[in-house]
Formats: sequence, structure tokens, C-alpha cells
Amino acid sequence: MRIKLLFVALVLVCASCANRKNTSGQTVTFEEADSDTAFKNLVSHIELTRLNEDSYLMGSELSMIPCSGGVVLVDKRNTKVARFSEQGEFQNEIGKKGNGPGEYVHLLGVQVDADVVTVFAAPDKIMEYDLEGNLLTDRSCKGLGSSAYKSSTGLYTYYGYSGIEPYRVAYFPEDGEKQYYLPVETKLLPLSLGNDIFSYSDDIYMLDSYSNTVYQLSEEGCKERVSFDFGDYSIGDEFYSFNDAFKSAEYLMSSDNALIYRYVPGPEHSIVQVNLKRSSSPASKVVYPAFPTIT
Repeated sequence: MRIKLLFVALVLVCASCANRKNTSGQTVTFEEADSDTAFKNLVSHIELTRLNEDSYLMGSELSMIPCSGGVVLVDKRNTKVARFSEQGEFQNEIGKKGNGPGEYVHLLGVQVDADVVTVFAAPDKIMEYDLEGNLLTDRSCKGLGSSAYKSSTGLYTYYGYSGIEPYRVAYFPEDGEKQYYLPVETKLLPLSLGNDIFSYSDDIYMLDSYSNTVYQLSEEGCKERVSFDFGDYSIGDEFYSFNDAFKSAEYLMSSDNALIYRYVPGPEHSIVQVNLKRSSSPASKVVYPAFPTIT
């Protein structure tokens, strides 16, 4: 029997970050955590659930989305979406790989709201299912980027530096014209962090590829929520000056840098997952600094 372990961590303490306000949001000065800092110092407890995959096999790189009575697991690499119970038992598949109705070729993202699972897929396809995997809607959406999020008033989609649009993010209201934000001013290799647009407590956030800023999205537009000063790990202005995707990539590989992969805001403290890369090392170091939230 093949077993996997899923964990849910609750953040409690603050790592070594100082913060100050700026005019557009919150600015956090980052300090690298000690290499021997234990992950347990950042959580109150860890809950483990055995994932029994006897009846449905999934890959090793999964995203987990809580749902009523369990979790929805997303395996982008193997193009699978499935629901498991709180006890780790397979319940049902949600859609499947293919070109027919309710099927998808390439997963861009999955969103769960109440009892509805929304799947965004390339090319330009949005499907909705109930938790049992029954198809509710299947429609095309021209102009879908590398990830998307559906709100009560419209759709947000992220392009980044893909070249699909001259802007990095767009909002498609249910009524009205499309709105575009953050113009693309240079050529860079496209980089999707896998969960570029996401929601916490009804607020919608966006991670912007190589940027040190987390943005907040709304009908009113796109604004900076929190920015990080990574010190020696900051990506220099030269990176954006080449206007050549391959030269910029070479520059990034040969310099120290920091990329934000996850941001979890909280009422008192927030946490960010940062991948630190030294030019002298082929491997990245992952740290989880926490900081007081400023509203």
C-alpha cells in the first residue's frame, strides 16, 4: 500500500524580520534565518493524515485545498484533480485529462468555493464541478493567462511575462470592459509560481514572478500589499535592463536572488515562503519568515 502524509501548519511565532509602513502598503526588511532554524519554531502543531492511494494514484508534488469533509488534491504534473476524505480515503475524481466536455489538457489552477470546484485549464477553458465530480458548466474564456481566480464580480487572470498580453494581470468583470494592470516593460523568461492569484479571508492577492512585492486585487484595481527588502538577495535593476529574456536569465543564475513562492496573511502575523539562491550554490534554500501584519 502506497501512503503519503499531508500536513497543515498554523503559524504562531515571528522570525527575524522588522517592518515599517510605506505609502502603498507594508514594507518588510528581510534578514536570512539561521540555516539550523527548525520548521517547528514557526508552527503551533502539525496534523498528519495518511493518504491512501490504493484506488487512485497521484504524483509526489501536490497542492491541497480544503473542502467540506476533506480536501481536494491537485496534481498539475500528471493532470489530475481528486477529492479525499479527512481520513485520507479517495472519494472521487474531478474531471479528467482529455479534450472532451469536462476534460482538460493542461491544468492552470483549481479553486474551491463552498461545494463548487472550478478548474482553469489551457487553452482558455473554465469548468465547474460539484464535490462529487459532476460537471456543472464548461465554457471557453478567451485570454486566460497562466493562472486565474474567479470572484463574485468577475475573473482575474495572470499573464506575467508570457507575452500573451502587454500587461501582467487583467480583470474581466461580468459586466463591463476588461481592465489591465502592471505593463510589461521588458522581456523576461515567463515564470509561473503555480499559485500566482489566490484568496485569503475574501481578499485576493497576487505573486508577480520576479517581483519582491505581493499585490492585492479588487474591482478598484491592483495595489501593493506588502514589499520585501531582501538586502543582498535583491534582484538588481540590471536584471530588467537587458530587454532580452536569455541575458536576464543568465544574470539571475549568476547572482544571488530571492523569489517569493507563497504568502499567507493573518490577522496578527503573516508568513511568506522565500526561496533563496546563492550564485555559488546550485540549490535553493527555503525559509519561512513571519512578520506582524499592518492593516
